[in-house]
Amino acid sequence: MANHLYGKNRSMPDYLKNILHTQFFSVLNIIIGFISLFLLIKYLHVEEYGEYVLIQGFLAFVGLIISQNIYSYARLKIPGTEVNIQYGYLKTVMSLVGGFYLFIFIAICLFGLGEIFWNFFEINLELSLIVLFMLALELINAEIMRFLIALKNIHVKNYAQFFQKFFILISVIGLLFLDFLTLKNFLYLFITGQIIVFFYLVKHIQVRSFLNAPFMKDVIQKGYQIALPLIPIGLMSLALNYTDTLMIAKMIDKESVA
Repeated sequence: MANHLYGKNRSMPDYLKNILHTQFFSVLNIIIGFISLFLLIKYLHVEEYGEYVLIQGFLAFVGLIISQNIYSYARLKIPGTEVNIQYGYLKTVMSLVGGFYLFIFIAICLFGLGEIFWNFFEINLELSLIVLFMLALELINAEIMRFLIALKNIHVKNYAQFFQKFFILISVIGLLFLDFLTLKNFLYLFITGQIIVFFYLVKHIQVRSFLNAPFMKDVIQKGYQIALPLIPIGLMSLALNYTDTLMIAKMIDKESVA
């Protein structure tokens, strides 16, 4: 009995396992991402790579604005509560983010500002629907991952990010082998990777609990008091890089962005 207790006390704490797991996959994702980036830089047309840089900046910048940082309130409430309440917070956050996403782009379409909007962000109008779909999947996957982190299922988030990075690498190599590497083809496969990650994440949540969960009014009543003041902090670090990239595209060209 004493030996059993001693062995139990000597086992690695869960928080340490999560830290090591996250660090390992962070390094692995950096290596895989570097290889993918190297292949894109080397073999993608220079102007198309510049466009890809702008798209990635757009996804990060607009994604932060649309998400409104509202998850920052929900993640404080999720740990330790009843299951239906936990999923209530997820349902409420996803509804707010999804509603804001639809509101922005429906408003742009209603007022005929689509061309002005995409020209401002220096994104080819032909790619606008693809980019919108990428943004929608990015928002959905991000909120589910944040929910799983709040439930301490960090390993699921790590695997999901790895799957997407690995799929992107395989996609680039496959397109190179078939001589089909263009920005549009790459973005289609990028979306495929996002969809695979989405279904993987859905497997780790209780869909029925999510559908039956109540809407949590306190997210609207109190959540924005925490979420909105945090937005400038996130935008400052993001905007430094993205603003430079955007200005180069506007003042010079996309080849210079690349």
